[in-house]
Amino acid sequence: MSVSVLVVGGGLVGTLIALRLSEGGCTVQVLDAGRAGAEASSAAAGILAAQSEATAPGPGLDLGLESRALHAALHAELGAPGSGYR
Repeated sequence: MSVSVLVVGGGLVGTLIALRLSEGGCTVQVLDAGRAGAEASSAAAGILAAQSEATAPGPGLDLGLESRALHAALHAELGAPGSGYR
């Protein structure tokens, strides 16, 4: 059975969610009020600083650091020649 999904927000997170859903067999449409990737994704300017936003050690910091550690693999996947995502 095919599942249709509407992802609201075409920034990095919304686009990645859409990608993973489509890889899983869903039919996905991304809806964004403006140009995709032009809001929060561009405002972040590539900064991955989980430790600078934490006020104390804890689950939030741990999750941020784990997420940041996955960035290199995601970059390689999306930026690899022939990946179709460039």
